[in-house]
Amino acid sequence: MNNPYIIVFSEKNGFFYYLKELYQEFDVTVVALGGQPSVLSTEYLVNHILEKCLSDQIFYTFSIVDYDPSGGLIEQNFKSLLYEQGLTEIVSKSIVQPSLYTPEEIELYRYPLSKNSKAQKINKKWLEATQGVNGEPYGLEADSLPKDRLMDAIKVELIKLKEMAILKEGEVQS
Repeated sequence: MNNPYIIVFSEKNGFFYYLKELYQEFDVTVVALGGQPSVLSTEYLVNHILEKCLSDQIFYTFSIVDYDPSGGLIEQNFKSLLYEQGLTEIVSKSIVQPSLYTPEEIELYRYPLSKNSKAQKINKKWLEATQGVNGEPYGLEADSLPKDRLMDAIKVELIKLKEMAILKEGEVQS
């Protein structure tokens, strides 16, 4: 593998085929978490990555998670586990953003954040960090983003790494 230090991950297993496509085209590490990340699975993943590169280099993660407080926590928890398992420097980018949607799609797909009293603190912190959807307390499911737009957004990020000579070209081993 040429680019084990570039990790594209999804919150949902349903993105497996998108991830496989990215692996085949860019030879990067891909993982479908199936919800909150598992400590054991992350340990195995990091061990596999570190067989192919050094732990003190810069790692890049690109997440496909819901644009909401829960998706933010999944992304944050996965990054924390990567650090705990030995990666030392990680640059992260969330792919699913309101800017990738048309105004009509936002109106159609947005949903209100939970008003549950336990969720209020998490929601407030997430809203301060992201501004929600157009400044309002709404979220967006990752699956609502059209596949071509999602894949194009990820590919733009990977091509930027290629242009910076971070992503290496080569044959993918199936």
